Formats: sequence, C-alpha cells, structure tokens
Amino acid sequence: MPEELGPDAREIVARINANSHDLAQTIENVLDFAVFSAKAESVFEEEIELAELVAQVIPGLDAANAEKHLAISVDMGGAPTLVRSRRRALRAILSNLASNAVKFTER
Repeated sequence: MPEELGPDAREIVARINANSHDLAQTIENVLDFAVFSAKAESVFEEEIELAELVAQVIPGLDAANAEKHLAISVDMGGAPTLVRSRRRALRAILSNLASNAVKFTER
C-alpha cells in the first residue's frame, strides 16, 4: 500500500508538475514559432468550441492550486460558443491566464 506523501514531498511534486507544464508550454511555443517561420500557420486555424477548450485547461491548474485550495469556477456568460483560432495557441493563452489567476490569488 503506498504511503501518504508528507507536506515537503507534496510541495516538491507540485513544483515538478508545474515546471513540467511550463516546459511543455515552452516546447509548444517553439513549435508554433517554427510553423510561423515556415509560413504554414494558417493551416492550423480551426473552429473551436470554447467551453470544451476551457474544460480541458482547468485540470492543468491542480498543481498550482495544490497548496492554496482555491475554489475554481468558470463563468462562460457572454462568451461566444465557437471561435476561429489555432487550438494550441488559444489553449496556451487560456492556460497562462488561468495559471496566473491561481498564482496571484491568495484566497
């Protein structure tokens, strides 16, 4: 039976998780730049269901929220149902905004 992690170990695991997320974002940005440089960027533009994309971003906040225990909710009131964009770029923007909201919210 696995042992429960202590507070110090939990903090280390949360930092590793957050740092791996940041590294993945950096890799995605490099790939986006490479695509842009190749003038193929418009090929990846698509119609995206915004609520679905937001729902994919929320679980990525678990590591940043592990110590704060913030109640995270989403209000899509007034937001468009569909948007036309590059999925990876829009997801990165939403993820960065949400991560910053958790990072800079005390309670």
